[in-house]
Amino acid sequence: MVRSPQCSCPHAQWLFAILGKKWVLFILQAVDHGAKTFTDIRRDIGEANTKILTDRLTELVTEWILLKNTPDSRYSLSPLGQDLSKKLIQLADWWGKNQK
Repeated sequence: MVRSPQCSCPHAQWLFAILGKKWVLFILQAVDHGAKTFTDIRRDIGEANTKILTDRLTELVTEWILLKNTPDSRYSLSPLGQDLSKKLIQLADWWGKNQK
């Protein structure tokens, strides 16, 4: 049985549980500049395992971070996902400025 680390803040717990999974940050980066198909995302992030990528995309859609356009099966950031992506870019910029 795999045990997940626990955090006293339920919001942080949710955030870590989602963002800490394999490929999630790369998926968000891949769709940051527009809608992409599964194949586009897979190619952009480095040929991720099909099952894992499918699971991650499904989870991100379920959590309303991504939207899936049914007719052409393209994934895009939801308004929540767009806001999250901006915050992650700010965090990455902050990290880069504070690295020695």
